[in-house]
Amino acid sequence: MGISRRSLSEAQKLACGEGRNRSIEALLKYQKANPAPKGKESHNWKGGRLKSKYGYIYIYCPTHPKANALGYVAEHRLVMERMLGRYLLTSEKVHHLNGIRDDNRPENLKHLSPAGHNIYNQLCAHCELRKEIRLLRWQVKELIGQSQGVLINED
Repeated sequence: MGISRRSLSEAQKLACGEGRNRSIEALLKYQKANPAPKGKESHNWKGGRLKSKYGYIYIYCPTHPKANALGYVAEHRLVMERMLGRYLLTSEKVHHLNGIRDDNRPENLKHLSPAGHNIYNQLCAHCELRKEIRLLRWQVKELIGQSQGVLINED
């Protein structure tokens, strides 16, 4: 390894406070007495909006009845609740009409029952396949055109 034992021990001393070893109990006691700032008070606060790895936008709303463990609610559900004037049931679904998960404009959202959402997704999957086929045909046409241009230039 490229790290010497001495530099590792120095790093451990720095991490533990100049060579003092703290017990887990002491660390827990310190953390309880000095809780880390949460929400807007935190140095890491980014405005209460975050984007999930699946593309959905979440809003910090810890008082919402359907907030997750961290206090966030999906923005599209909040927008639909505002449109309907009531909280959504867990079973109710909100569908993005254009398929873009972070486009939460009211005109892009549709309120569906679970059964209606399944039917809608099956129909949309069919439409999406058509779009993909159309795109692939266009790409093939472009590639054929490019390859013919290369062949003509080589002569």
